[in-house]
Amino acid sequence: MQQILMMRTFYPGFVMLIFWGCTSSPPLADRYSPSTPTSEDSVYSGVYAPWEGHWEGVFSIYTDPQGQREGLSQPRISDKEILDSLGLVKTSEVSVKQFYQSVSPFVQKVSIEDSYLEKDGSIRVVKSSGYNTVEGGKLVCLVQKPDDRVIHSGSLLDKHIIIWERSISAPKNIEYFYEQVELDTYYILGWGYYGEDDPSLSPKTWFYGEYHRPDLYETE
Repeated sequence: MQQILMMRTFYPGFVMLIFWGCTSSPPLADRYSPSTPTSEDSVYSGVYAPWEGHWEGVFSIYTDPQGQREGLSQPRISDKEILDSLGLVKTSEVSVKQFYQSVSPFVQKVSIEDSYLEKDGSIRVVKSSGYNTVEGGKLVCLVQKPDDRVIHSGSLLDKHIIIWERSISAPKNIEYFYEQVELDTYYILGWGYYGEDDPSLSPKTWFYGEYHRPDLYETE
């Protein structure tokens, strides 16, 4: 995962937010070309295989009308029902196409097309690319957007579940994405803290994405 921009419409790694990142990093191809895996990497051989192929769906952004609340700071969520329990309001959505293609058991190329409906009825498409990789026994997702580079660190919960996170203090950008593949459905559930948000309180901004394979045999 997408791979996530900050227009106060937010997305993991993959929406129209303005993300702050490592603009001085080396070119994408140089940083993430396949290399000889280390002994630490071996346990993660094929870790990204469940995401392989072509996915399409909608990524939705929600806002808590009560703002930030006490008692729910940076929650380790995994159930979509939390969106309903908090009475969140959907503020925007993005049509998404994602393409994952493995180039080794430890490196997977990612291509993303985010489509936004403009006020005049036109469709604006934003294309991004990147890699899911294993580096020194750690999962890393890098997405190069038109104006920025976004990096998340991953934790494998089981064969079909990865949690992607990042935490930047200046400017504030703290994100959590629970990503799961079940058969031919790909779910993303998450939240983010941005700008003046207080990380000791509940998130004000939440995310939910659901994608499906348009063709079980189509990849790109």
